[in-house]
Amino acid sequence: MISLEKMFGSRVYVVPKNQRGYSWTPKEIDDLFSDLDLMGDQSHYLGTVICTKCDDFTDEIDKTPTYKYILEDGQQRLTTFLLIINELRRRFLEVDLKETVESDGLNRLITYKKGSISIRIENQNKALDECLKHHILGAPSLPGIITPPMRCLQKAKEHIAAIVDKIQIRDELIELRNKVCKQVQIIDVDLASARIDRYLTFDAINSRGLPLTEFDKIKNFCILISDKRSLDIAPEEKWYSAISNLEKFKVSTRNVENSFIAELYSVYHGVNTGNNDVHDSFVKEYRTLLEGDNAQKERSFKGFIDYWVTYSEAFGFINSKHKEHYYNNLCTKIAGQWLDSIDNLGLQGVTKKILTAAYLAAQSENGKQEFEKVCRACEIYTFRMHALSRYRVDKNSKVILDIANQVLKNNKGSDFIISELGKLLNSSANLKSSIGKLMSGDLNYKNWLGYLYYFLYEYEVSISASGVQRIPWARSDEEKDNSIEHILPQEHRDSGWWEKHWPNALIADKYVNRLGNLVLTKGNSVLGRKSIDKKIIDLDSDYYYSHKKATNSEKNITNYTDGSSWKELNILKRELDLANFAIERWSIPFREDEGSIEVPDIYKEFIPKCNDINVKFDEYEQIDSCEVDCAESDIEYE
Repeated sequence: MISLEKMFGSRVYVVPKNQRGYSWTPKEIDDLFSDLDLMGDQSHYLGTVICTKCDDFTDEIDKTPTYKYILEDGQQRLTTFLLIINELRRRFLEVDLKETVESDGLNRLITYKKGSISIRIENQNKALDECLKHHILGAPSLPGIITPPMRCLQKAKEHIAAIVDKIQIRDELIELRNKVCKQVQIIDVDLASARIDRYLTFDAINSRGLPLTEFDKIKNFCILISDKRSLDIAPEEKWYSAISNLEKFKVSTRNVENSFIAELYSVYHGVNTGNNDVHDSFVKEYRTLLEGDNAQKERSFKGFIDYWVTYSEAFGFINSKHKEHYYNNLCTKIAGQWLDSIDNLGLQGVTKKILTAAYLAAQSENGKQEFEKVCRACEIYTFRMHALSRYRVDKNSKVILDIANQVLKNNKGSDFIISELGKLLNSSANLKSSIGKLMSGDLNYKNWLGYLYYFLYEYEVSISASGVQRIPWARSDEEKDNSIEHILPQEHRDSGWWEKHWPNALIADKYVNRLGNLVLTKGNSVLGRKSIDKKIIDLDSDYYYSHKKATNSEKNITNYTDGSSWKELNILKRELDLANFAIERWSIPFREDEGSIEVPDIYKEFIPKCNDINVKFDEYEQIDSCEVDCAESDIEYE
């Protein structure tokens, strides 16, 4: 074991590009200082630092031999100790008001000279290197874009400075200096001296439980192949740019990184791979490149790495919870509204691969319009297949993956995507069957609540003036439930107006939860069990259907009643209009959607001259004649 005084005294450490930046928080720093407080006059073991000796030179200040090491493992601890030593030096200068033996000795542990003064921890990533030098030397200036590792470094410096500033007595500064520089002991492992491959060591380090992602491991395997085959592809640089893109969109957790690299691997290779299996799949796919020449594999290998940066940008945007900040820039506002609708549905994963690949392919002004069409088609597919027809979310997942693969690898455009989604819809959720389910009465308040709010919200948006800001989307289940008003109240046995209006409770129960009896509201608690005329207008109340604060859906209730009645006729007539809205809203459309949709007999019983719905479109999208593979399970939700 050696002390930090020896580790920093004659060495320079280089953090390679294949490592993440600094990530310690004040908690880890406080834990370290707690260890220093408890150690007394004893030495204290603080783990192993793994490095690889790569060069040597003479320090121009005192002509001592200095050795350069690639820092394989130990970046967080050594960087933290360098910051502590720097703050101790600053504090000695403040207390002594001049350079002394102590401050000068600490300076020798912080800096060296080879042409110019530099610090003893360098980073092959230029931006991170400039950031650390800024906090130690005061120059250069900070990079223009501050990434999470840079923010962690800034907070660490400030936190350490605050701790050191509390020390007022010089002897206590010397005591802390001795603990840090002399008493802290570290096991120093040099891979070069044992002829150990530094890249293969990465997996061994991971086996000790360090939190490496699947992307980390794939990146390191790519570096290994790249070095063995002398490929000019710089996987470490592309890896860093990719995780920086994910950080930019605030989707940089380790789980999301796993999801990102698994999705890209799946889409690029056309095979579904789990988030925790992608490294194993990648090694099996490309291990042959370590054994000999394979031109086809090498092209595929290079192509996959080339997608890291661009696909991470697309993945970050599609998965961001703050996409609205990028509308009118990365995509049109209308495309953004479709993306918001997919997020509101809570079924983002169904077509996410298509959306990401399509966004990547749409990086032009004309492409933005194409992406807008894809977003719309994906929302319609998702709602009809999974909300209306209620199929499992993994239905057609292989076909969805194949579509995304064709977009990514063969530059297929919006027409291809819409055609392929159309085949799937026509096979399992055609317009006729989808609208039939909506009019059946089976999709109601009791068994369709999650998607019911979405349906009513989209209807509200459709009847709102163009350009007017949308009403806020309810985030919680409780908010959604409270936003749905039963015009015929759920508790209709009130010995009052509603019980007289619906004397047969069994009949009332058949209609109370139907779609036509439900409306989006902002005043559920105020409306309660008021009679229909009072719900429409009640000047003594703070809220009613025709109030200026009411939703447009509530204001439209007067289209179905004059305020004297709310019976089967009113409910079913409104429900029929909602079905017609759904036909317009969730048709792509295709020519195959045209024709007659049968209206259930219950509508014809109560609504005079009620006929089947004849669907006809002025324009429609084309579906090519190729057969689509739909071999997956068609099991519906219970």
